[in-house]
Amino acid sequence: MRRPQLPLTTLLARRQALRVAVIAMGMLLLSGLTEMWFSYREARAQVSRLQQAQASAVAREIGQYLRNIEAGLRDTAKQPWGDTGFKLARQREELLRLMVLFPALAELHTLDDQGRELLFISRTEPSRQGHGVLNARPVTQQATTGSVTYGRPYFQNGAEPHVLMTVREAGTAGQSPHDSLVAVVHLRVVADALARLSGTGRAYLIDDQDRLIAHPTQIEMLRQRDMHQRPEVRAARAALAAGASDLAATESSDLDGQAVIATAVALPETGWLLFLEQPRATVMEPALETLKRTTLLILLAALAAALASAWQGGRLAQPILALRRASARIAGGDFSTPVELHTGDELELLAQDLNSMAHRLGRFYQELEEQVVLRTEELVAAREVAERASQAKTRFLAAASHDLRQPMHTIGLLVTLMRSRIESPELLALAQKLSMSVEVMERLFSSLLDISKLDAGAVQPQPETFAVQDLLDRIAQRFEAAAAEAGLQLLVRPSRVVIHSDPGLLERCLSNLVSNALRYTEHGRVLVGCRLRGHQLAIQVHDTGIGIPAEHLDAIFEEFVRLPSAQMSPSKGLGLGLPIVRRTAELLGHAMRVRSKPGQGSMFELLVPLRHSSAQNTLPPQAGISAAQLRGLFVLVVDDDTDNREALEALCTQWGCLVATAASAAQALAALDAHLRTPDLVLTDLRLGADTDEDGLSMLAALRRTAEFNIPAVIVTAETTAGVQQRARALDVLVLHKPATADRLAKAIRSLLDTDVARSKTLTG
Repeated sequence: MRRPQLPLTTLLARRQALRVAVIAMGMLLLSGLTEMWFSYREARAQVSRLQQAQASAVAREIGQYLRNIEAGLRDTAKQPWGDTGFKLARQREELLRLMVLFPALAELHTLDDQGRELLFISRTEPSRQGHGVLNARPVTQQATTGSVTYGRPYFQNGAEPHVLMTVREAGTAGQSPHDSLVAVVHLRVVADALARLSGTGRAYLIDDQDRLIAHPTQIEMLRQRDMHQRPEVRAARAALAAGASDLAATESSDLDGQAVIATAVALPETGWLLFLEQPRATVMEPALETLKRTTLLILLAALAAALASAWQGGRLAQPILALRRASARIAGGDFSTPVELHTGDELELLAQDLNSMAHRLGRFYQELEEQVVLRTEELVAAREVAERASQAKTRFLAAASHDLRQPMHTIGLLVTLMRSRIESPELLALAQKLSMSVEVMERLFSSLLDISKLDAGAVQPQPETFAVQDLLDRIAQRFEAAAAEAGLQLLVRPSRVVIHSDPGLLERCLSNLVSNALRYTEHGRVLVGCRLRGHQLAIQVHDTGIGIPAEHLDAIFEEFVRLPSAQMSPSKGLGLGLPIVRRTAELLGHAMRVRSKPGQGSMFELLVPLRHSSAQNTLPPQAGISAAQLRGLFVLVVDDDTDNREALEALCTQWGCLVATAASAAQALAALDAHLRTPDLVLTDLRLGADTDEDGLSMLAALRRTAEFNIPAVIVTAETTAGVQQRARALDVLVLHKPATADRLAKAIRSLLDTDVARSKTLTG
């Protein structure tokens, strides 16, 4: 779509005006913002200092009033009320005098060491003497002689804040003090002091539990708010915990949601905090005035810059407009019309260069058209040759799939028939060698044919959902005899999950991997197993064969590449098995991974997507894992006690397990690195040495991070504390307490493996 043609004069004028205006407005805006920032900082600091002074004054007033009450209570408690002349009547007169001196005292109690009331004085209730009832007030039991102890503030009648002051009386001469003097102080005096902070600010008080206990608004007292999550409270508590003496102002919002600046002052005698809030709009007023002046200057400067740039842009636009019209003609294919421009400056030189460029472009355009015609003819011819070659290759593959396999099949049948009729031992040995050669030739021919089909794109996957156990059963039946003939042990671990793939192509991949594992393993075992990897199933083939050097791990997937130790025997193949596996896995979209160490064996892994099971593909329910199925498990035993470690190793070996042992976390990690196969189970003690802080649970977490897999584990320990159980539950680890018999250990392992199977069913079903 062609863009609309606008007058160049208008475009240049607008651009020039915008450029000058942006620069001018940017400088003015930067200056105005800087002035606003410093103005705001100064106003904020001034408000903070003023609020700090006001809050400190009120805090001193409240603190002094409370200290006066404390002094009165201490003086009263010093009297030897148990001596002659100091009876309850005399004490009652003294308490009444205190209530006259301090209007904030709502009630006064004298309690014995059992909390029974001896004397009660109140402003609202009749006085009692020697009543002997238990006091219902939350009286603290930590009061000492000569020291006033504050209780936690509480609300009476839903909105009246009170606090208890308790002091231990001096007692009779020669005896320890037992009675306590308890004062119920009405905190209305605090609310009155806060109300005197009128104007634009607002003050409130919270106790040591961060509850609102005094506020100018009565409705807030009724709500009894919990303030510990408010930012100004958290900042003040953090500053006090850090040892700060002066608390900085904090920007926050008040209880009505309005933006404020809050200043806090601590009351050290009680642990309470006094907050004074100032509306942020008051602080911002000088900065807003600065913003108004700056905005006016920016608008005036922008208007002047736009007028000046529009006039200058009009002068520059005319020659540039002529150049633009000339470039439009060249873009449309007209290379013959020159540009006439006489300005005596760089624009005239630009016009000359544009004329020269137009002349050369015309010549190159003509030559390019001739080259395009020639190359098009060559490409058409090459495409026809490629199509004929592709058709020939397809016909060859079709013929090889049927016609060439037929005579090879016939040769195999004839060799078998000939072997059954030969009686001479010498001729029978020759027939046996001939049969082996035919088998090798058929296998090599099939590999060549498979790799050719994959290269030609003649293989199209047909994925479906099926139970992986069917595939594992076919693999076990196919290679069981070959493994026995080679003197190897073939272990195929069962799996109840359901996957989504092309069963034929996936079976071909696994068959090649198992065949390679048997071919390059001289002694030991080949294991086929499955592990869950999130929403995928990792199908693994482990062997204890010759292994693959690290520098050859990439080369083994190329055609006709064989390991150096395998090139002496023609039965090892042409080196096409692994290339076929990799190309088939890429065709199926399955990731493939290999790990190997020379002399220890190899592990090949295919990641296949999981699917939910359905009625037609769900395996029949099975019983839990039996003792026979413990055979073949790879178990890692970790214990710093040599006797325990050797006993567990012998027991697991008796069960038919492959066992690795370690005495510490470092040895366990080294054992995991030394074995190509990830352990199926970890048996470990909790304590792994008295000289280290490591234990079995931390070692297991490190093992799981290294293996990238939640390895099932059993902790065998003598610890019975709840902390061990909680840590083990967090890591999903089974705990067995010593002494643990062999039967208990076997049942625990079977239960753990049953749980692992159940999780697989839950994930897939």
